[in-house]
Amino acid sequence: MIEIRQEKPNEYFETENVIREAFWNHYTPACNDHYLIHIMRDCPAFVPELDLVALDGDKIVGSTMCLRACIVGDDGKRHEVLSLGPIGVLPEYQKKGIGGMLIARTKKIAQRLGFKGILLCGDPDYYTRQGFLAAEKYGIRNAENMYADALHGCELYSDAFAGMSGRYYEDDIYNVDEARAKEYDALFPSKEIVFDTPMQRRFEMMVGKVRPFMNLCEIEERTPQLIRQLLQVWEKSVRTTHLFLSEDEIKSIGEYVPLALQSVSHLITANDENGRPVAFMGVDSETLEMLFIAPEERGKGLGKRLLCYGIEKYGVKNLTVNEQNPRAKGFYEHMGFEVYMRTDHDEQGNPWPLLYMRLK
Repeated sequence: MIEIRQEKPNEYFETENVIREAFWNHYTPACNDHYLIHIMRDCPAFVPELDLVALDGDKIVGSTMCLRACIVGDDGKRHEVLSLGPIGVLPEYQKKGIGGMLIARTKKIAQRLGFKGILLCGDPDYYTRQGFLAAEKYGIRNAENMYADALHGCELYSDAFAGMSGRYYEDDIYNVDEARAKEYDALFPSKEIVFDTPMQRRFEMMVGKVRPFMNLCEIEERTPQLIRQLLQVWEKSVRTTHLFLSEDEIKSIGEYVPLALQSVSHLITANDENGRPVAFMGVDSETLEMLFIAPEERGKGLGKRLLCYGIEKYGVKNLTVNEQNPRAKGFYEHMGFEVYMRTDHDEQGNPWPLLYMRLK
């Protein structure tokens, strides 16, 4: 039977060896995680109550630790959270639920200590099964102000991350001195270092998946320059997604776009680092009237972010999509919408069937 409890000082070296065995050649050639937990215990941000080990009898088979961290919100407020990790289990004890047991106990204690949530960088396939969600869902980016696929968060109570959109800063101790880590590793039995394994390649790809943060702006003054910029986004987007339209048809429809942009009740843009709009959304009376993204910005989560914003702030429940745009239909279905009606023509009488969708 596996026991989870707080680590004892006389177990430090044994625990470090467990972490070494768990991570050796796994994500990177060799590893430095055992050195990291060695120095974490003396870090001012260390939380002793969350220094946990898993035991099979008298044998330590798993370990996890946490440090205090913070999110600096877009409003300038600081929010204390936890950084979880390293967390590791001896290879021969993996896939037996021990990691999940350590995480569950960490959550329970952290909640009792009054923390709002836990963040970590790790494999989405594993951590989403442990109750973590992509940090992007909460508007949380890394210290470089990038959305990262590896960055995940777990709220310790309902809506704990509400209003905490911002940058996540973990302790500098995670920036391990490689030379000192190598020197410390000499205290352990020698092990072969293996390079370029499939898992190492996968991990390198995973941590490299980052996307720039783009500001969402509620547009109040709809200047001629902004309307021209949004029309350009619309034209590029339609040429990429509405392949059933001819060039003449695109130009004809485009004549009405500026008026639609001026008259829609709520116009929201996503702007790049230079303040130039690269996507936009229009909402009227709980209905998504328009959502277009520049082709070069597709696949970066902008559509999801805009739609989630519309749902949360304006209660978007309804939308229409061209039947001949199956990718858009699939996106909205993924976001929780379903088709409830179909027409053979669009609202102007053109022979382009429309699908009416509503939020489930």
